[in-house]
Amino acid sequence: MPSLSDSSKLSEQAKRNQRRSMLLAVIVLIVAGSISVWTSNKRQDHEAASSPATQDLTALWVWGGEQLEGGSEAGEWSIRMDAEHVGSGGGANLEKLALRLLDEKSTEAGNLQDKASLVRSGHPRGYEGTLAIRAIPGEKGQSWLLLYTADLNPSKDDLVAVCRFIERTLASEGLAYKISTRVRGQTSREDAAKRVAKLAQAELVEQYKDNGTISQTYYTDQLLQEVELREGVKANLQIARFPGRSPRAYTLVVGTPLITGDYSGQQ
Repeated sequence: MPSLSDSSKLSEQAKRNQRRSMLLAVIVLIVAGSISVWTSNKRQDHEAASSPATQDLTALWVWGGEQLEGGSEAGEWSIRMDAEHVGSGGGANLEKLALRLLDEKSTEAGNLQDKASLVRSGHPRGYEGTLAIRAIPGEKGQSWLLLYTADLNPSKDDLVAVCRFIERTLASEGLAYKISTRVRGQTSREDAAKRVAKLAQAELVEQYKDNGTISQTYYTDQLLQEVELREGVKANLQIARFPGRSPRAYTLVVGTPLITGDYSGQQ
């Protein structure tokens, strides 16, 4: 028969075991809650870092990279945004946009001092590359053309990040915008355009040939943005190929939803 002392020891041991069980349960709840919050934050971060334009940019990075010499990193990347004010109120002005978007230290000499100029340019704040902001006065109010040109050998993540930075800034200023993305590079594949279209699962909408240049416009449900070429006809992928600097060398230009500007590199 256990003594009173033994019973007391057993009772204390039971209490300690109970406390350990309760502590373990609390730890499990805390860890589970932390995982839930972390997962939620990761999901929010992903959503914040993604938009139709950046998802299309990512697709372009994959499709073009398989055709360009040196991959997508070797391509010349540019992102164009056409913006206009929506709603009531004065909206943004050139100086305010430049202040929010551009790194003052990188701004071209005299760029911000020339108040009469309708263009401001410099590095995007916190990013590499060059961002030019042009104010376009019009009868219906001010509109804006923003052109970002990446430095050599950009990464996909950097392109996505700077695109989202500009998008968020424009949205916070009450500006509606349309985005087009373009990559230009060299390829030795004569059928490079055909390969891109196949990867995109795209259907040809129209094409033309002129002095060695072949331009083809497609529609694919793999991209989120689109434009209406004419009534009932939509497009969201354009591919151009023209002779390069040497035999069996070609310049390939791919844009979504369309290639903006001419194919030589100007927008």
